[in-house]
Amino acid sequence: MSAKGKPLMLVTKTPPRKIVIGKIVISIAYTMLLFIASLPVLGVVFFFGGIGIEDIAKLTLFYVLTAFFVASSGVFFSTLFKRNITAIISTYLFLGTVTFGPFFLYLLHMSIKYSAGYSYAPTYTEILSILFPSPVFGYTSFYFGGVDYRGFDLWGQAAAYIDGYLAQETGILRFFKPWIANGLFSIIVSVLLIILSTLILNPVRRKK
Repeated sequence: MSAKGKPLMLVTKTPPRKIVIGKIVISIAYTMLLFIASLPVLGVVFFFGGIGIEDIAKLTLFYVLTAFFVASSGVFFSTLFKRNITAIISTYLFLGTVTFGPFFLYLLHMSIKYSAGYSYAPTYTEILSILFPSPVFGYTSFYFGGVDYRGFDLWGQAAAYIDGYLAQETGILRFFKPWIANGLFSIIVSVLLIILSTLILNPVRRKK
């Protein structure tokens, strides 16, 4: 007990870095267990053609990076706030903002451009610079170049829209497909969240 009568964190010699990384690994392992369990169902698509091992590998990597980002966010807010309910709510709000916030910003950006009263056509660079944080944007990469999306599939239409502007890109950003850009964002932000979690977490150590 502390001098004020409040319980202290469990005494441990384990470095904060290992505690944070251990919690993240456990979270990712559980997510990957669910993904591996779904592989037999996912393998059915090979019977219909059009999807190869490379596509499955890219999708798996994207899932791992997204799970890494989500786990890092959860661990960060669980170290930042002491109450579980506060940490859970904060994590959901943060992930919801990162996932859907860029689309609201993009719609606002487009409405401002069109309200100016002149013809406007966005570029892939412009789209990427706003939407790259969203994993939903990253997932559109796996809809590219497969089917004619002129029907009522809103997701497919959005993917075809992005794919069309990507095909017109001539700069270096043509190599940064949505899933790659979002994956890099997930890695960078996850590492920053792990560092911040390590700094916030300060377990009581035994005196020698």
